Amino acid sequence: MGQILYSIHVTNACADTEVNLKKGSLTKMIADGTKDFSPAYTAWVGKPVVMLVVIRDCHVPVPCRIVGESAADVRVCIQPGWELNVLKELILAVEEVVVSAGARVD
Repeated sequence: MGQILYSIHVTNACADTEVNLKKGSLTKMIADGTKDFSPAYTAWVGKPVVMLVVIRDCHVPVPCRIVGESAADVRVCIQPGWELNVLKELILAVEEVVVSAGARVD
């Protein structure tokens, strides 16, 4: 049995879960096919955008900046210090926010 490196206890309204990461436990990860995804959101990385996201049965516009992308998620920054991963299957649309030259602060 491997040595426990980290112990994380997650508690929320839906679940009470404890996760233990053991030394060597990540060596069994299957990485085949992780490089075979189309980076559809990289054109918007670092730009202010509004994403239309499905939350339950509601379509919610989320103003943010796209920080990165994986095969299943898009990482966004809501405000400085607040980043989250959004499942790609929940994203309905992405629109770049265009600010006029007169409204910009130098």
